[in-house]
Amino acid sequence: MEESPRVLQHVEQHGYQSITEMVAALGGNAEHARLVCFDLFEQGQLQRHQRRTGKRGRPENLYGVGDFSHVTHTTPPRR
Repeated sequence: MEESPRVLQHVEQHGYQSITEMVAALGGNAEHARLVCFDLFEQGQLQRHQRRTGKRGRPENLYGVGDFSHVTHTTPPRR
């Protein structure tokens, strides 16, 4: 899809975003943006995480690049 590079560049610069946030920043319509993000996710170019909104219903999906969930933070050794 021709919007794929724009979406990738946007999330690289601004971090994980919901479909609503991407549409507000890039324009277009939500359903098309959802399809672009889903295609990029299926190709392994985007990661997807859920954000609980505190509202009833499904959690919101956030799309972005890079997944640092495997990184563990350790304290530096004492000298």
